[in-house]
Formats: sequence, C-alpha cells, structure tokens
Amino acid sequence: MLLGRVSKAVMSKGQFLMYVFSILIMDWISLSTVLKDLLKAILSRSKDFGESWLMMRNQMLKIYSEALSSNCRDIVQMMQSIHDEVLSEEIEIDRGQTDDFTPRPLARLQNYLAELKPGHNLDDKTLSLNEVIRLCKTEMYHYARVSGLHVLECIMDTALSAVKREQLEEASNVLQLFPQLQPLVAAMGWDLLAGKIAARRKLMQLLWTSKSQVIRLEESSLYGNKSDEISCVEHLCDTLCYQLDLASFVACVNSGQSWNSKFSLVRSGKEQAAFSDEDVYSDHFVENFVLERLSVQTPIRVLFDVVPGIKFREAIELITMQPIASTLEAWKRKQDVELMHMRYALESVVLALGAMERSISDEIETHQNVPLVHLKDMRSHLDAISNLPRKIFMVNVMISLLHMDNISANSMRCGSRGSDSKLSTASSLGSNCSTRSEEGNKMVISFTSLLLDILRQNIPSSVVELENTLDGGVSTASRQALEWQMSISARFIEEWEWRLSILQHLLPLSERQWRWKEALTVLRAAPSKLLNLCMQKAKFDIGEEAVHRFSLSAEDKATLELAEWVDSACKKASVDDVVSRVQDLDFSSLRSQLGPLSTILLCIDVAATSAKSAGMSQQLLNQVLQ
Repeated sequence: MLLGRVSKAVMSKGQFLMYVFSILIMDWISLSTVLKDLLKAILSRSKDFGESWLMMRNQMLKIYSEALSSNCRDIVQMMQSIHDEVLSEEIEIDRGQTDDFTPRPLARLQNYLAELKPGHNLDDKTLSLNEVIRLCKTEMYHYARVSGLHVLECIMDTALSAVKREQLEEASNVLQLFPQLQPLVAAMGWDLLAGKIAARRKLMQLLWTSKSQVIRLEESSLYGNKSDEISCVEHLCDTLCYQLDLASFVACVNSGQSWNSKFSLVRSGKEQAAFSDEDVYSDHFVENFVLERLSVQTPIRVLFDVVPGIKFREAIELITMQPIASTLEAWKRKQDVELMHMRYALESVVLALGAMERSISDEIETHQNVPLVHLKDMRSHLDAISNLPRKIFMVNVMISLLHMDNISANSMRCGSRGSDSKLSTASSLGSNCSTRSEEGNKMVISFTSLLLDILRQNIPSSVVELENTLDGGVSTASRQALEWQMSISARFIEEWEWRLSILQHLLPLSERQWRWKEALTVLRAAPSKLLNLCMQKAKFDIGEEAVHRFSLSAEDKATLELAEWVDSACKKASVDDVVSRVQDLDFSSLRSQLGPLSTILLCIDVAATSAKSAGMSQQLLNQVLQ
C-alpha cells in the first residue's frame, strides 16, 4: 500500500517523496527497498518509445530532482546505485530468455522502426525518428555503463549477430545510431554470409551502397575534406560491391541474359532497391565460383578466363568500374585498360585476316567491307595504347601473323567492336556488289595498304624519336632491344610496300584477279622466287629493281639478262634477227661473272624453259659451246 501511495504521489505531487524520506530516514534498509520497488514499477510501465516512455522518463526526472533538492548526497547515491541494480537485473533477465540477446534499448528501437513501415499511421508517433535515436543512444550509454561494455561494442555485437541470422534489416536499424559503423559491419558481415549471394548483395545494398556513400558526403566533417582518400574499410566495401557486379555479369552471360548496369551495386547507389528482380537472372553457383577466383586473382584475369568472348564495350565498362583508392591503383587500372586494347587489337587483326581469306574466294562469298571494318577497329585499339614498347611489341606480333596461314576466328564469339552493328552495316553495304571478281585486286591492294599504314603509324620514325619518347627508367639493354625490333618492323613495312607496288602491276598467271592467298605468296616470296615471277610476267624492269634491292647474286642477275634477251629475241620476225640478237649478247661477260660451268648450265636451263623456238635454243647452245 505504501508503494502505491508513493507512486501516486510521484505522479501528482513530487513533494510527497520528501515525506516518505522523512519517515524512513532512520531506516536505510527500508528506504532502499521502497526506492527499488518504486523504480521497478516506474521502469516497467514502458516497453517502447512513445507516450508511456515519456511519462516514465518524466517520473524518473521528478524523483531525481526531489532527491537533489534534499541536499542529501547519500540519498542521491543510493538512488543511482538502486537504479543501476535494477538495470543490471533487467539485463540478466533479458540474457537468460534468449540466445540471440538484444539490449533492451535496441529492442525498443527495432519496435519503433517496425511501426514506421508503410501501412502504419505515422501521425500517431509522439517522438520523431531523430528524437528516438537520441534517446536510444542515452539508454545505450547507461546499458553499457552498467554492463561494463563499450557502447560501440554493444552495437557491433548486436549488428553482427543480426547479420549472422540473415536479419539484415535489423542490423541496418541498429546501425542508425552510429552510421559510421555501417561499412565496418558490411565488411565483417561478408564472411558471415559465405556462399549466400543474395544475402551478401542485400547486405551491401543496405549497409554500404544505400547508406554509407550518402553519409560520407553529408557528414564530410568526419572524414576531413571531401577530397581525402577513403578509408581502407570503405575501399574494401567498394571492392566487394564490384566483385558482386562482376559475378552477376558472368552469371547473366552464362545464362544467355544481357547484363544491365542498373543492377550494379557500384554505380546505382541507394536507388537500387529491387532485390528480387535481379535474382531472376542469378546463378548462385556461377557467382560463388567467380567470387572465389576474385579472392586470389585480378578482375581482368578472371573476366577474360570465364567470359573469353566478352565484347569490348562490356569489358571496358566493367574494368573501369573497378574502385581505386590510390594513385598506384589508378596506374594499375590504366595498365589493365591498355592490356585490354592490346587483346582486342590482336583479335581485330585476326578477324580481319580471316575475313580477307573468305572475302575473295570462289567458294564463300563474304562482304568486302568487313575486313576494313576490323582494320579500323584495330587502329583505334592501337591508338589507345600509350606505352611505346607495347606498341612496338604489338606491331611485331601482327607482322608475325602475316606470315601465318589459315588464320581464322569466329566473329560471333569474339568481342571486337567490329562484330557488332558496324559489321551489319558493312554487310548491307556490300550486299549489292555484283562485280566482286573485278574488284578483287583493288580489295587486296586497299586492305594491305591500310594494314601497312596502320603498322607504320605505330612505330617511331627514327631512333631519335624513340629516344625522346622513352623515359629515363628504361635500361640500355631494353633500349637496344627496342631499337632492334623497331628496325626489323620498319624494314618489313618498307619491303612489303614495295612488294605491294609490284602486286599492282602484276596479275596471276591465269590473268584473273588476285586472291588473298595468292597475293600473300607474292608478298612473302623469297627474292629469287620474286625474280622468277617478274621474268615469267616479262616485268624485267621490276626484276632489275629486285636484284638491286635484295643484292641478289651474279647468277640471278645473269639469269635476268638472259631471260630479257630471250623475250626480246622472241619478238623478232626472222631467224636472221635471232642470230644477230645472239651476237648482241655478251657471253664472255657471262663467263667471267659466273664461270664456264655455271654459264653452260644457265644457257641450257634457259634454252629448255624460256626459248620459244628450236632455232633459238640451238643458237644458245652453240654459243655456250664456243
């Protein structure tokens, strides 16, 4: 009865407490018991933040204010001790009721936030969210003080426990007290959700992508200037989001779906809240496999291993999404982008050479513009490479490809930009070509000329230019190696340009247009074979130029002279003219250059192969025998 009267007095008139104190002032044990029962009765009247909780707080404030007005330190200390004892008993009771223990202040916060969900009348709320968060922080301070823990430790334990139970909304609610802990909980909770792709994605959406990026901008005072580098934990969260995006892309491609950047955790920010839509195209096995590889390998390595036919625009988008937190990482990402351009440049030239083999063939009709489209793609990729040694390396690799036969690749499974819309455009433009055989030679010349022009533009024009381009960190041995490779490439390009000029003046033996493989035979031919072709086509001026360019032997030079004499003699009208033509040929000079035996064998060979009449052959043999 006394407790009831005291409780009513507290709610109506606080001075009644002094009356109780005056009655029991000499009995401290009784006073302690009464105060303890009183505080228990008051604290038990409110379980959630609201009107009843405000009444409870006001009653507690009245009790403490009356105790302070008594100017009795012992009474105030007794009340504090009793209050702490009551809180401690509540904590022990709560811990014993469930394994998943949640501190009572945080449980009140969870209940309050649950009522804020759509469908509840927010006008009935006595306290705003900011007020509830402030009051919850105050209660958590007393909770931590009584339990001997740190406030942040309590918050972290509760949030991680909720993450482990996959109650991610609860973890997000708890962290509203200290939003700066969100990236730390997201990073630590990642390992608690091993193998659970959907839960990991939702975790990052709630605790990092959706909240922490906004906090970092709005509460920039916590981080110093906005231009400061982000913390290692924040960078880790960015990296984990990026890995989820990469895994999602691979899963979409593997299932035949197209990946949409609106599903990206890195780029979408807090606007991305649709969890179920993405799961429609999700393959958790594939995504977990990609995440396992990303834990030990670089993104560019994993991406091109698991999706070898990835298109260029998709690859460049994914690689440039990779988060960077330092100048070194920015430099590494630049290197990755250059490596991608190198990869697609090689793919483009392979596709171009393969398309060229198919474009001028009797069996397969392919649009002539396709090889040129691939070459233009190759040029754009090479232009994007800023590292000169890499450019020289690429040029040498492409030169090596020109010496290989049967180069082909399936353009449908390649990621070159030329395999997309531009190829379809090229196909539509080339579908009306009805005079393919007439344009064959022109196509070979145009393709080869463009290819050589691209190669020449991507190597230094001189050693001085190479020296000026290289930085001081390149060793002497490396410089010498680059100069050697550059000289080889320059000689190759110059020689093929000369051979291309020959190709423009020659036609195949059957007097039709060049096919690509036949043109390659001329472009790759050894000097002696090229000389034989010139003699067969009666292009003796070109043959003489070949003798000087390649510094051919005296025997080759004599062969050219003899073949030219035979061709001229065949045009004479009578045998007498042939005889006089034989006398014009200086056989003594041939003997002095080649020797008697070589001259005899050469004349026999020409008499058997080039001479077009028995009389001419007889004259040659008679002249040799003299």
